[in-house]
Amino acid sequence: VLGGLKEEAGAQYLFVVNRSLEKAIEGRLTLAGEVKGAEEVSQETGALQATAFAGGGLSVPLDAGEGRLFRLVTAAK
Repeated sequence: VLGGLKEEAGAQYLFVVNRSLEKAIEGRLTLAGEVKGAEEVSQETGALQATAFAGGGLSVPLDAGEGRLFRLVTAAK
């Protein structure tokens, strides 16, 4: 499951959830357009953490029922 959020200040977020309550998955997100990277929002502290964003994509391992939040890094206009 994917969900998108946007702050009034313009920051964009992507929420990725594994809807299976039984199986872990490894998802691959391909992001295009102005997106140049992604930072994960820590579930413990809320701090932004670097990700292995490469070639316009991001690999996202998710345990059963797990969700992860990413802040999208976009090109400056």
